[in-house]
Parts: sequence; structure tokens; C-alpha cells
Amino acid sequence: MNTLQFIGELVQALAWPITAVVMALVFRKAIIERLSHMTSTKFPGGEVTFEAGVQEVARGLSLSDVAAAETADQVADRDVTSDPRGTVLNAWREVETAVRDFARRKRIPYGNTLLEPFSAVKAFEKKGVLEPEYISLLKHLGELRNQAARQRDFVPSADSVSLYLRLAEALKAALRKAE
Repeated sequence: MNTLQFIGELVQALAWPITAVVMALVFRKAIIERLSHMTSTKFPGGEVTFEAGVQEVARGLSLSDVAAAETADQVADRDVTSDPRGTVLNAWREVETAVRDFARRKRIPYGNTLLEPFSAVKAFEKKGVLEPEYISLLKHLGELRNQAARQRDFVPSADSVSLYLRLAEALKAALRKAE
């Protein structure tokens, strides 16, 4: 293969990837606008809306009556209808704080970037310092938080937001009590 053939093959191989990147850059604002209108998350094998996701997480857990009783009063004091997105995002921030405090108590390194809650989950799993039920809850609440943050028309029912809050409160309580 001579130099001219090599350059021709290289251009042919890179034409579509370069075109795709250029198109993504040119239409970046339109793509972001379309993505912000998402009302559900699709993945191979299914699709989940915020409400269905919260319900599924709650069904999959056998949280103790103590954790549920502790959270009922705390959730009842919050207005979940005026700003459901803000309510979910604030609840997640509180979960992040509880995860950070738990990691410090367990002497698990925890940095200051957005990925820490999820990297902490891996450390919790590896060290076996938190029950699998709560690790699963932490992962799912994070995924649901991402939906709330990214969906432009995020208008879940008050019941699903209240359930999210109860699950977040139960997780925070479990993190505080875990030895």
C-alpha cells in the first residue's frame, strides 16, 4: 500500500465519524433542547418514567416499619406540588450529604465531584459496609434524581414525589444508623 492509498483509506474510514461529530456540534443546541423534553428514560429492554421507577423501587424493598414511621412526619411537612423537581433534587442533595458522612465514618475516601455518590456505592459494596437493599436504593434514587434533573417537563404526581422523599429519608436514616 502506497502513501496515496493509505491516505485515501484513512479519509474513507474517518469520513462518517467526523461528519457525525461536526453535525453534533452544529446542532448541539437543538439536540440539547430535544433531550430536555424527555419524559422517560429508555434503555435496552425497557423504558421507565419517574413515577413507575419510584413505584418499582418501593416494591422491590422491604424497608423496616421503623424507617417508614420515622420518615412519615418529615415528608408530610414538605410541599411536593409547587416544585416537584426542586423537591426531588433537594432530597437527593440530602442523600449525598448522608452518603458523604457515612463514607467519612467508615473511613472511605470521598472527593468533591458529582460522581462521588456513585463511586462511594462501589466502595460500600466492595467493603460490605451497607446492606445490599440500601445500596440498590441509593443507585435507584440517583437514577430517578437524574430523570428529575434532565426532563424539561417534569411533572410527576404528588404521590410519587412523596414516595421518593420517604425512600430518601429511609435511606438517610439507614446510613445514620449503620455501624
